Amino acid sequence: RVAFCGACGSDAAECACAWTGGAPPELPLVPGHEIVGMVEEAPGDAPAWAARGAWVGVGCMVASCGSCRRCSRGEEQFCNRVAWTYGSRLDDDGEGACSDASGDKPAARARTTGGFATHVVADVRFLVPLPE
Repeated sequence: RVAFCGACGSDAAECACAWTGGAPPELPLVPGHEIVGMVEEAPGDAPAWAARGAWVGVGCMVASCGSCRRCSRGEEQFCNRVAWTYGSRLDDDGEGACSDASGDKPAARARTTGGFATHVVADVRFLVPLPE
């Protein structure tokens, strides 16, 4: 559950079509990637710092395949299946780290929403533990 979200220049640039050569972004677009929130649901194997009720931060990515060469080197931002915090589409088959807490895969072609939404789903690899 999102508690706070900041806005930065990249959010403004995305909304102003500055990175797409003037082509409008696919709507709806819910920006925000400087997120602080509280974990509402977590899988049973989540680390203690990411358990229900924990405060966490979320940056610009929420998922990647986790198994390609780029991911194994810690370069998830270059993964062909990276899911940005907002405006990304998941693979057609709904595969990837964006499963919900029950392990169910999201609907095919689901879009990610940013921190100005009420909730964000993120793989634990992309969470940052925060003190209470």
